[in-house]
Amino acid sequence: MTITITQTPGLCHATDVDAAGILASKSNDVGPTNFVVRGAPIPNLPHAISGSLPMWQDMVELLDDEPAMTKAMVISYPRFIIHQSILKLSEICEQHLGAPIGGRSLVFPSLNVAKRCQEFILARSTTQETPLTVRLAQISITRDGHLITTDDISRTSSDSAPVILHVVVYPAAALPVAKDFWRERGMGISSRMAQYSLSLLSTKAIGGLDIEPKYLESAWHVDDPCFKSAQGKIAKRAIRSRISELLRHGRPATSTDANMDDVFLFPAGMAAIWNAYNVTSKARPTAKSACFGFVYSCTVHMLEGNGPGCHFFGHGSSNDMDELERVIQEELTATPSNPGVFAIFAETPSNPVLRCPDLPRLRALADKYDIPLILDDTVGNFVNMDVFSYADILVTSLSKLFSGSGDVTGGSLVVNPARRYYQTFKQQLDASFEDIYFDEDAIRMEHNSRDLASRAKVIDSNAEAVCDLLRSRSMMVGVPSSGVKEVYYPKWTSREQYDGCRAKLNGEYVGGFGGLCSVVFSNEPACRAFYDALDLWKGQTLGTNYTLVMAYTYMALHKEMEWAEKYGAGNLVRISVGMEAVDGLLQRVAFALKAAEEATARLVL
Repeated sequence: MTITITQTPGLCHATDVDAAGILASKSNDVGPTNFVVRGAPIPNLPHAISGSLPMWQDMVELLDDEPAMTKAMVISYPRFIIHQSILKLSEICEQHLGAPIGGRSLVFPSLNVAKRCQEFILARSTTQETPLTVRLAQISITRDGHLITTDDISRTSSDSAPVILHVVVYPAAALPVAKDFWRERGMGISSRMAQYSLSLLSTKAIGGLDIEPKYLESAWHVDDPCFKSAQGKIAKRAIRSRISELLRHGRPATSTDANMDDVFLFPAGMAAIWNAYNVTSKARPTAKSACFGFVYSCTVHMLEGNGPGCHFFGHGSSNDMDELERVIQEELTATPSNPGVFAIFAETPSNPVLRCPDLPRLRALADKYDIPLILDDTVGNFVNMDVFSYADILVTSLSKLFSGSGDVTGGSLVVNPARRYYQTFKQQLDASFEDIYFDEDAIRMEHNSRDLASRAKVIDSNAEAVCDLLRSRSMMVGVPSSGVKEVYYPKWTSREQYDGCRAKLNGEYVGGFGGLCSVVFSNEPACRAFYDALDLWKGQTLGTNYTLVMAYTYMALHKEMEWAEKYGAGNLVRISVGMEAVDGLLQRVAFALKAAEEATARLVL
């Protein structure tokens, strides 16, 4: 069943990327002309999910917490740098609750998530000489704009309140740990929910705080409380139906296909991954997870930091598969009733090294030892890859290509009806799932995702052209002067494994190689020169309709550079190719390659 919704005026506005100038190619590129001032939102929208880092030095200063840079960085990926609207709302909550001097807070959309945050902070802070005090509070925002605190958190606030906030107040000493929870779980309130909350507040409620007018306006124009609006329900049903249809790849529906009731939506991709971890770990709470391949850094950190930890197989190779089986067999020998691994997590392909695991063999291994397989197809995406049949659970960051506009986050989790653990996982999710995906975010996401297939086709074509150029100037084809050691891209990287799960229709490939590639340099000066000279938007996230560049290893793994180098991720610049005119893209990349070649030549002199 296909569900469509009519767009409600005032709720969503299409991202005008052309107005920002990024889609207009230039016929005579002679140097960088398209930079966005550092720290500015990309795109220039109130709820953008990336912030500009146009020069390498900007990243250095951000990671070093240089005051000027941190002040300039007003917006970025929401799990890493909290949106200004959320910070303003937190400040109001702290004032209302009488938080101690230096006290900080995080705001969540549900009591269950807030409790998890409290438990996380306390558990990670057990080494403190003085036990930490972490307070929970519920705050209702009434229709007349006042704040009402519910100190007894076991009592549910009035359902008539348009907004119910769940606040975790913690001491400044716990700030790094609190940030870990916010980053790894992805279940904090969204900027749209914060802005809606601020828009309801009366002057009396905000007291003497200086709140800029832009934080007191909201596009949310409904009378129903958030999470209960008719528009939100329709949008979420449409998204779930769309995902279940995409997973069929044009094949007739069967009884073992996922339907929209098997699709669960979350505020972010990491929230979907965490929930997959949570349901699969229950059967074997003393076992470790297994991470197969060099996957997204937050996923690795989440798996390693929870429960007994994680077996990590970073190369995702045939030898790693042998080693994974050896570990399982060793655990079975010690404890015959427990293989010691409760689930295997993998990406198809992996971010950022674009390696695709041998899924038939990985699935056979999972079946042999009765271990669930959780696959993340964010990079491969619903259009290009057909991997659902291999997974017990499929997780996806909808913030990426599914949205494309870079102005909303979301995640999905799909349980596979054809797998043996379906009933167990489905029952657990049905029992524990709570809808914390803010309605306005869902409406935005549904709107953005309507043209996913057509966008993917353009992006695939552009990316292949860019990667062909990069490879032609690399050591891969005998050009040592370029400084480009390797280009990771599914057209060349684990091609056999990738083709094995590319989408087909009537026996013909319909899936492309995706929009993501990574350029590995032989030396850091070439890497920096390429980054600085590349005349395209630079910031976190991927899968956007516009090209977005990120020095991934330096930004995401700056404290683990040697470890990343072991798995081929050193001196790496990731390029998420967009829908710009291809001639302009190639000109910009060629200019940056020349800068890298010149930097490499200077090393020789």
